[in-house]
Amino acid sequence: MANASSTISASTRGGADYDDLIRGTVKYYSFNLVDLAHYMTLTGAKQRLVQQIDDTFADILTQQDDMEIECFTIGKSHARRAGAGGSGYSKRYKKFNRMNKYTWSLDGGVSGRWSSYYSKKGYSGLVVLTAVTRDIIPRFPTQVRQARDAEEYSIALEQELIKYYREDPLLANVSFNTGPSCDTTPHAGIVYVAYKLKDR
Repeated sequence: MANASSTISASTRGGADYDDLIRGTVKYYSFNLVDLAHYMTLTGAKQRLVQQIDDTFADILTQQDDMEIECFTIGKSHARRAGAGGSGYSKRYKKFNRMNKYTWSLDGGVSGRWSSYYSKKGYSGLVVLTAVTRDIIPRFPTQVRQARDAEEYSIALEQELIKYYREDPLLANVSFNTGPSCDTTPHAGIVYVAYKLKDR
């Protein structure tokens, strides 16, 4: 049986430490980020995210060798820039950086999705895989029409990942869209994987 884990308060800024999450000492969201700036096609970006998901699951199952994946869900969300008028580190960051989670605000995004849905459904964790900003959207995508903004491109990535894993019986997605779109234009689209573990 895995070590007893704690659920972190939704007010904890920046999510859990990745090592704590994969060891199973906490149940929350964390980050295992890959920069998609060098992947100039949707297919290339999808393949890199598949590798990141597989590596993340390998990390989890190496650290918790008495557990196995019961199910997983591919999802998308959004991030805004951390408020410049805040205190502490949020005041130090004036620009949004897709590879620096401390420049992000995830209120109503990943943090809200974890506390309002995945935590209540008994998921073991959620890992943010990438943040997509407008400047890294492929200019000439061959598989889909040109995405107009970061959120559209994150939706396209989410759908490509769901298609890739659709034959996997552990995939829990029941549609190609995991949630509502942001009501205002965000700084970045987020792609994540949420997972539930069970005893072997």
